[in-house]
Amino acid sequence: MPRKQSITKAAILESAFKILRTRGFSEVSVRTVSTALGVSTMPIYSQFANMETLEQALFEKATATHIEFQKKPYTENEVFNLAVGTIMFAQEEPQLFRFLHFDKPRKLSEDQRDHLFNGGVVDEVNQSLGVSTENSPFEKHMQDQSNQQIGKLAEYGWTFTIGFATMLNTGILPPMNESQVVEKMMEVGNALRTQFG
Repeated sequence: MPRKQSITKAAILESAFKILRTRGFSEVSVRTVSTALGVSTMPIYSQFANMETLEQALFEKATATHIEFQKKPYTENEVFNLAVGTIMFAQEEPQLFRFLHFDKPRKLSEDQRDHLFNGGVVDEVNQSLGVSTENSPFEKHMQDQSNQQIGKLAEYGWTFTIGFATMLNTGILPPMNESQVVEKMMEVGNALRTQFG
């Protein structure tokens, strides 16, 4: 009798992530993952109690991929790199961008939104990038700004970034290469700093 094959949690997550990345969230199900692995649905449920726990693991993996894009040194300014990285992520990982921003967006309460755009954005970014306050891109590039100014810059900058990324992701705008994205974001950043800085 052949030995029973053991499917690891990591293998299941990797298979689900591949489906998400190539075919989109609507195609991720216990059935599609088990088919891709060549097993019944039982091993999936033995590793993930329900679809929500698998979705959470996918969200964390997609978020980590997004952060990798944001950490790339597109410019010498790490704050601009956050925006440029988001836009490049939207173009190069279209299904993951859609998953994070359309299918399973992180919804903010009014209190969270107020905190985020009244200076809390600095803490949020530092945490996601895994840097201390003294190594913060805000400390380096925006030390002359108050928390309120940084909050306004973040609110309008993030709104523009997600809107612009969405327009590129959905084909409303034609694709842009990295240097075109950097140029556009520098224009926007300079305009915002003139307005709020």
